Amino acid sequence: MSTHKEVAKDLILLAELKKKADDRKSEHRRAILSLQKENQILKTIYGKRYMARLLRMELGESYRQTCVLCGRITTSEQTICPDCLEKLQKDPRELAEELVPSREENPFLAEPREIRLEDYDPKPKATVVITIGSGDEISKAVARTKDLGKKAKNNFSHVAERLNQKLQGIPEGEEKDEAFCGNYIDIIRTLPKSLWFLRFFVMFLSLFVLTSGWHLITLDPGAMMAAVLSASVLTVLPAIYFFYELAISRGERVRRLGVFVLCLLGWGISLTLSGAFHLIFTGVPENRTLSGMMEELFLMIATLFVLRQRQHDTGKWPDMFEGMLMGAAIGGGFSMFELLGYGAALMQTHQGGRLDSGKALVILLLSSVLSLGSHVTWNAVLGGAIAYLGRDQGSKWAWDRHGDGIFYLFYPFLMHIWWVIPILNFGIEGIEIKQFVLFLLSLAIVNCMIHKANYGHKKLQKKG
Repeated sequence: MSTHKEVAKDLILLAELKKKADDRKSEHRRAILSLQKENQILKTIYGKRYMARLLRMELGESYRQTCVLCGRITTSEQTICPDCLEKLQKDPRELAEELVPSREENPFLAEPREIRLEDYDPKPKATVVITIGSGDEISKAVARTKDLGKKAKNNFSHVAERLNQKLQGIPEGEEKDEAFCGNYIDIIRTLPKSLWFLRFFVMFLSLFVLTSGWHLITLDPGAMMAAVLSASVLTVLPAIYFFYELAISRGERVRRLGVFVLCLLGWGISLTLSGAFHLIFTGVPENRTLSGMMEELFLMIATLFVLRQRQHDTGKWPDMFEGMLMGAAIGGGFSMFELLGYGAALMQTHQGGRLDSGKALVILLLSSVLSLGSHVTWNAVLGGAIAYLGRDQGSKWAWDRHGDGIFYLFYPFLMHIWWVIPILNFGIEGIEIKQFVLFLLSLAIVNCMIHKANYGHKKLQKKG
């Protein structure tokens, strides 16, 4: 004799089956019978009677037109009478109390003869797939999964918020204030309304489109060279000028001429490094990781030298906004040189008709946009980190207090390692998926650095 708990479990599953399948249809009956044959979901006498009824209906054999639960007369198409079906859908546990134990011995529930479900072979195979849980256990598992998902989401949000707070240098428990809110649109709204960096971008983009179009019409090599020149500065110079406008909007006194001198310095460093690498590593197997680390090391030395010279001239380390500007200018000069070299390589590779030229120009445009996720933003972060560590070094070094600055200091090295190692290295014609990931990640890290600088700037204003 089945217990109340076993019968209730079967009735809960039976109620779920009735919701998901119409046992008056042959394909649904085959699906339910296959499910029972494979998993033995219904184990009490009531469940077995239901399955035996479905089997006889599917095989076309005769059967009593009675309810498999209570034994009352019903129609030929119904396995469960309307009264039991209503109770089943309302509360299967309450119906189980009625069926156990008295109804289990009801002689009217007996089937004409026993049929072994194990021998049933559904031909054709069931075309309907029915998935079913195991009553209370499944409901509890779903509830637990939802709770775990909610807790994981809350924990992830807390970790992300704390990491963001750490990267912005805000002590735990302190007011978030403006440092935690504000995307690039909010940052741009604080800049001088002329927004020259956007004007520069539109100007260089228009120049690129015009020269590219002229080249595609005439196949003039000079127009292609002009397109390469405009692409090399398309995003780099506007990005540098963005940091310039950001610095002067925070009260920094920076001359435009000094910014372009720093760009030329970055250009000169790139020329020197390229020449040195060519002379030193000629005939030596290429090691992209070593070359990348050497590039970042020399750029770090150059940025540190410029910021240290600024500290020597003024008697104090530059503000983080000025540090980001100087770093971006040096990294931007290096990036422009790399884009020129890449553009020249594309010109040489895609020689010939308009189709090849058009393909090369599209790749060049994408490379120019994605270059924002490389040296110009990496070195901007580096310059901000050097300025931050220089201003806040104190008499005793505290690793826990400067952990965020150390991360920013080595951030360009980490990004360059990812740039050269084969992770997410798939795409078309040199445009890889990882470049898009690095592009978005770099913009997010720069955003954190800007808010960190803004937070430190407000702290200095409050002290003053």
